[in-house]
Amino acid sequence: MMKNTEWGAVAYLSHSIYGINKEITINNNNQYKTGYASLPTNDQSDVPGENGNGSPYNDLWNTTNGVTASTTGNVTGVYDMSGGALEYVAAYVSEPKTDNSGFTKEELQKIETKFVDVYDSESTINGHNKMILGDATGEMGPFDNYQDGDKSTRWHNSWYADFSAFADTSYPWFARCGSFSHGVVAGQFSFARYTGAVNEGHGFRITLAPTN
Repeated sequence: MMKNTEWGAVAYLSHSIYGINKEITINNNNQYKTGYASLPTNDQSDVPGENGNGSPYNDLWNTTNGVTASTTGNVTGVYDMSGGALEYVAAYVSEPKTDNSGFTKEELQKIETKFVDVYDSESTINGHNKMILGDATGEMGPFDNYQDGDKSTRWHNSWYADFSAFADTSYPWFARCGSFSHGVVAGQFSFARYTGAVNEGHGFRITLAPTN
């Protein structure tokens, strides 16, 4: 399962000469279909952003507009790093008060650090100084807390105003990228906190890792 720091590596590469070098277009397909890109005519400037299934809401991955949802701006890149389903990453806050992931404390402690990122138990929703360097969380500051169009108040970062809620002991697991309806607050630099519970709107991403 992809770690937070691995997500950060892909996000930073996307925002470089090796990638699309801008914010990735949101996948606003509300049926959780992979590889879609919001049409430029859709308003994603607030929350919720315009979303739907197919025309007139989004294009497929291999179209001229569809590739703007890829980290490289072409079909060889990584898709769905903005919108679609929220993606859990293998990253949690140590000593959680609430943890619905199904892991016991003892099981979590046995996982090698090359497979999971473990964060300081003193972290808070705006405790971005508890980041792990390279995870594309605390580096996205300064942060601001204000109300979006759906009347919800959120922390936003300075890189495209993406949603930026740091995990804590009550919501100890990180999720990335935002959902299909999150409009302006979705993106490759968005991060959120959850209990680890199963949810139809939450997915995850498999990566290859060395065993030794």
